[in-house]
Amino acid sequence: MDLIEPIAPNNGINYFSKDVNSFILEYGNVTDVGRLLSTSSLLLNHYNELTKFLFQTLNVIDCNRLYLDELYKITYDYYQKLFYLIFVKDKINNNLPLNTELTQLRNTLRTSLINDVSIIRIRKYMRNNVNLQETRCFLEVNRIETRELQSAVQSNTSIIIEYRPFDTSGTNNEYFNDSIIIYPSIGSEFTTFDFETLIQNCSSTKQSLLLKEISKFNEIILCLPSPDFIQLLPLFITFVKYFISLNTSVPSIKAYYLNLNDLVKQSETSGQIFNTNSFTNQNNKNIIVGLENEYNSCYMNCIIQCLLEINELSSMLISNSFLNNIDYINPKNSKGTIITALARLEQTMVKSSLSNKMFDQQKTSSCLQLKKCCGTINQMFNSNHEEDCLEFCEFLINSMHDDLKKGTFIRVPQTNINGNKNQKNFEEQAYFAWYSYLEKEFNLIVELFQGQMASILHCQYCLYQSNTFQVFSTLSLTLPPHPSCYIHECINQFYRPENLMGNNEWECSNCKMKRPATQRLQITKFPKILIVQLNRFSNYMNKNTCYVKYPPILDLSVYRNTENIIPKYSLFGVTCHTGTMDAGHYSSYVKKQEDSWWHFDDAKCRPVHFANEFISPNAYVLFYKMIE
Repeated sequence: MDLIEPIAPNNGINYFSKDVNSFILEYGNVTDVGRLLSTSSLLLNHYNELTKFLFQTLNVIDCNRLYLDELYKITYDYYQKLFYLIFVKDKINNNLPLNTELTQLRNTLRTSLINDVSIIRIRKYMRNNVNLQETRCFLEVNRIETRELQSAVQSNTSIIIEYRPFDTSGTNNEYFNDSIIIYPSIGSEFTTFDFETLIQNCSSTKQSLLLKEISKFNEIILCLPSPDFIQLLPLFITFVKYFISLNTSVPSIKAYYLNLNDLVKQSETSGQIFNTNSFTNQNNKNIIVGLENEYNSCYMNCIIQCLLEINELSSMLISNSFLNNIDYINPKNSKGTIITALARLEQTMVKSSLSNKMFDQQKTSSCLQLKKCCGTINQMFNSNHEEDCLEFCEFLINSMHDDLKKGTFIRVPQTNINGNKNQKNFEEQAYFAWYSYLEKEFNLIVELFQGQMASILHCQYCLYQSNTFQVFSTLSLTLPPHPSCYIHECINQFYRPENLMGNNEWECSNCKMKRPATQRLQITKFPKILIVQLNRFSNYMNKNTCYVKYPPILDLSVYRNTENIIPKYSLFGVTCHTGTMDAGHYSSYVKKQEDSWWHFDDAKCRPVHFANEFISPNAYVLFYKMIE
C-alpha cells in the first residue's frame, strides 16, 4: 500500500490540509529550486491520482454529495498550489541551471499542467455544485473522548478503525469488540491505497476478517494519532473505491483524533479502560496471554513467550526506552522496525493480560506485524512455512542487537600479554578478547545473551597451543543415540577433546607443518541468559527423540572458566517440538511469578497439570537465567 509522505519530513508539511493562502505564505520565501520542484512533482502525483479517481471511478456510483464536494475542492486546491509553484515562483526565481534534470522536471510539470483538461470539469463542478461552507466535512479531524466512542458502537452499526504509524510512541490495542488496528506498509510512497493491502496490514487475522465485513456497518469511525494525519485523504479514497467495487453506497465516514496516552485512564463509571502508562510498573511475569497462530507462526510464538520473561529485556520494551538508542546508521539493520514491533507486541500482550484478569476474558494477541517486519529483513520468515524456532530466536536476538547503538565507555584493560601466547596467559587472552569485543559491540543485548567460547588447539608434537575466542549466544548440545540421558552427559560431550589425526591433522604454526593435535571447546565467559539447544536435527534427516532430563537448577561450576563467578542457572523457559521435521508443531513452558509454570500452545494457555510437567521429553530449546 502506498502512503502520502511529506517531501521533507522534518518540516511537517501536510499538503492536503493546508489551504492555498497558507501554502503560498509558507513557500513565498523558499528559494531552494530543488525543493520547489520536488514539491511540485509530489503535488502533481496527488493531483493526477485525485482526478483519475473523480472522473474514472466515482461516476459509477451515487456517492455522498458532501464527500464529492470535498474531493473536488481538494483537487482544485492542488491545482492552485501547482500553478503557484510552477508559474508564479518561476517568474520570481530565474536561477534554474540550463540542461539539467531540474530543468527537464520543470518543463515536464509545466507541460502536464498546461495540457490538463480536468481543471475545466473541476471548475465547472465547483461553480455549479460546491458550497464552500459545507466542504472539508471529512478531513476535519476533531478530538473525541472514549465515552463518545463507546456510545457510538453500542448499536453494533459502527466500526472503529485505528490507523497509526508503526513507529509512533503510542500504544496499539483494541478497546471495543468491533475495532480494527491497521499499520502502514514499511517504506511505502504515495500513489493510492489498496483495500487488499489494508487487509494484510491489520494487526491480526481476526481483524483482517472483520475488515472484509465492513460493508455491514453503517458508519466508519477512523481514530488517528494526530489531527493532521497525512494518510487521511488516501485512506478515505480507499474506502470509497472499495464500496464502489461492491456497488453499494458509501456509508458515513468520520475521522477523530484519539490520543491513547491521555485517554486510557481508569474510568470508574465505564470500567472499560485502564491506564497504559501503569503497565510500565507491572511485573512482566504477570503476562499470561496466548498468541494466535498466524500462518504457521507457532515457531515464533513459543520463542516470544520465553524471551518476554526476561525482566531486563521486557522493561526496555515496555517503557520504550530503546527508542533513543536505535542505530539508524547501520545499513544492515532494520532501522529499529523489528525491535519496535516486538515492543508493540509485548505492550499489547501486557494490556490484554490485564484486561483478561479484570473482565475474565480470553483475549489473545498476534505476532503478525512482527512476522512481517522480520520477513522484510529475512525472506525465511516471509513465507507461510514452518521454520526452526531456534533460527528465529537467534535472528531476533541478532536483529535487536543490530537495531541498537553499540559501544560504551568500557575500555580494554591493560594486560601483560606477551608475544608468546601459551597456556600461562590463557585467562589474560580471554579477558582481553572479551573486553575488545565489548568496546565495539556492547549494548543490553550483549550484556544479556552473549558469552565467550574458546577453541583450543594443542599440538601433540611440540605442545604448542593456539587459542581462538569467539562470541556465542546459543549452546548447541549433541544428543546421544539413546532413549534417554541427563543433560550433563551432553555437556560433557561438548567439552570432550577431539583428536585430529591422519587427513584431519592440524597445521601447527610453531612446527610449520601438519601435526596430530587435539581440539576442545571451553566456555570462558558465561552469559546471563543461557540458551541451550538440544540438537535433535543434527543430520537433517531424522529427529533424535532422546529424552534429555534437565534440572530446574543447572550447576555448571564444575566446568572451568576464566571468571570469578559460579555459573548456576535457573530454568525459566522451554520450547517443545512435537511431530516430524516435515509436519511438526511448537509449544512452550514458561515460569511465571511465585515459581508457577504455564503451558503456552499458540492461543491456548494453562497452568501445568503436574509439578514437573515442564521437564518434557519433547524439549528442544531451554532458557536459563544466571542466579546472581
